[in-house]
This record gives sequence, structure tokens and C-alpha cells, in this order.
Amino acid sequence: MRIAVDATPVSARLKGGGRFLVGLLGAIPRVDPSVKCTAFVFSEGVERLSGLSGIDVQEVPRSSEVRWELVGFGRAAASVRAEAALMLREICGFGGPPTLLHLFEPPAYRVENAEYVSRKARAKDRFLAALLPGSVRRAALVTAGSEETSEWLKARLGLDAPVVPGGIDHFFRELGPSPPGADPYFLHLDSGDPRENTPLVLEAMCRVPEEALLVLAGVPESHKGAIVERTRALGIDGQVEVRGWVSDEELRSLYRGAVALVQPSRYEGFAGYPAVEALCQGTPVISLRAPGSRPLEGIAILIEHEDPVELAVSMRGLLTDGALRSRLGAVGRTWAAGLTWDKSAARFLELLHQVSGTRGR
Repeated sequence: MRIAVDATPVSARLKGGGRFLVGLLGAIPRVDPSVKCTAFVFSEGVERLSGLSGIDVQEVPRSSEVRWELVGFGRAAASVRAEAALMLREICGFGGPPTLLHLFEPPAYRVENAEYVSRKARAKDRFLAALLPGSVRRAALVTAGSEETSEWLKARLGLDAPVVPGGIDHFFRELGPSPPGADPYFLHLDSGDPRENTPLVLEAMCRVPEEALLVLAGVPESHKGAIVERTRALGIDGQVEVRGWVSDEELRSLYRGAVALVQPSRYEGFAGYPAVEALCQGTPVISLRAPGSRPLEGIAILIEHEDPVELAVSMRGLLTDGALRSRLGAVGRTWAAGLTWDKSAARFLELLHQVSGTRGR
């Protein structure tokens, strides 16, 4: 079978969709070497994928995302005679081979949080939400990143979407070294996306003992000024360390040494990559009971409301209870061990075979 994969979300700095694709594409040749896989990518993602063996990487000219999704990818997939195609974006276009559309979360989740984002982002998400019904009709098959997304698709669009979780890279499965230093700290990742709930985490820090620090990692330069101003206004600037983009090596070390990852996201595809990566390091996670958090039930601490007092209570509990930290860390690491890219790739290939009609040939 020959498949085409839209790998344009892969960029120099990997985020959710790009990280997912790198892991998946790396596993496909291991799971089934007979599959011919072509990954289409913009220039900034070529280097990230060039080291993967068994994958044909083709650079495509940069264009608008909507134009690429509607017509570009279908034409590119047809040009390599792909029998099936895979997209992780939210628009399934016209033409090309039968396409499997994998949806992390419906755009409606972002529309519901519209008050937290820019006018441009609101307009884009409403546009994507309006196009979604047509996209799922054009797709040969739709899969979901979480049970909540699958249930949403069933309730709103009458669609039965199998849930296909991603995996975690072997690098994050290996226990990393803890960073030097004796001060206990909580870790929060802030890419500037409002769903990450950074203001809530800062408000909670006002209620956490002063000996504990908060490390904010991944903060964009454009976002740092506002973070610093907010910490000063709250009187916690001495407790908060603001870091920019960190390497995977630094990130693994930060996970490993933290009292907990505090990531009360308003929605995720499947638990959230930061949460699962932290659990792989045996680090407890505090999250919000929200779409995508269901896999963390009984594994992480799930707060019920976006309430800084409730969040601070959970943070203080982990800070002072070493036995609780150890128990949650052990349970989480065991659970995360089951999320492998080989399992994910095997399931996607099974479904792509169904889509292409080549199973049993």
C-alpha cells in the first residue's frame, strides 16, 4: 500500500500536531516495512523528517493553510499515486485518494473559549467550525484523538469515529536527570495558547508556600512581558522563573525534577502531551476536568473548576505529601508505558488499509 501523509504541521519547534506526526511517521516503517509512505512538508519541517528511515519526504511550496488543505494536499497525494491519505488538520479537501481525517478536538472547543483569543483567531476557528460538517462528509473515515471528541462527533454530526491515541517518544520514556538545585518547584508549560490557563496557575501560586517555585517553560518572547508584569502585580515575581523555548533534553529534566506538572488545560486531544510526558518521568500531574482529560482519571489530580483556591490546595498537598507524590508518579509511569507509537501506527495502518480497500490483496 502507498499512503500520503500531510506533514505540514511539522516545524522546527515541535508542538502537538507536529510531535504527533514525527512519532507516527517514525513508527510506520517499523510496523509494516511494505508500506510506501510519502510525507509532504513545508521547508521548515524538512530537517525534522529527513532523519526518518523508510519515509519519502517531499517539500511543497508554502501556501495558505486553507488552500493547501482544500486542494493542495489532494493533488500532491494523487501525484505519488497514493491509495490512501492521512490528515491531522480539520479540513478534508477535494480530490485525491480516500482520506482518513484525524481530529484532535473539534474547532467548537476553541470557539467556546473565544473570549480568550484574538479577533483573528476567533474568525479562523468559526470558519473551521463551519467547514467541519463538509470535511467529515468528504473524508473516507474520521478518527478522534479522545473519547470526548468521538462523543462530540457522534452527538453533533452522527459520526462514529474510532479513538486512536498517539504515543510517546522513547526519549521521554527514559528517565532523565533531575536539574541541579534544592528548591522545590512546580512546572507549567505556556506556549501563549489561552487554553493552557497560565493566569489560573499564577493566581494559585499566590496561595502556595514561598519556598516553592514555579517554572514557566516554552514562553514566547512576545508573551514574556505580560507574564512578568502579572507576577509583579501578584507579588510572586520572586517565586516565578520564566523560560523561553527549551530543548527536549531540558524539558525532560524539568519534568523529572518537578514536584508536579501543573497543566489545567481547558481542552486537549488525549490527556495532553505535557501531561503524558511528565507521567513518563514519574512526575505527578495536576490537570482540569475538561474535554480530553478522561484518560487521566485516577492517574492525575483533576480539579473540578477553574478556581485558584482549589488548584492551590492540590499543589500544597503534593508539596507536603511525599507518599502521595510517589504513588501518583508510579501509577502514572505505569499507565504511560502503554502509549507507544508502534501501537498507534499499527492502528492507523489498519484503518488506512480499510480506507484504501487494499486489505487482503
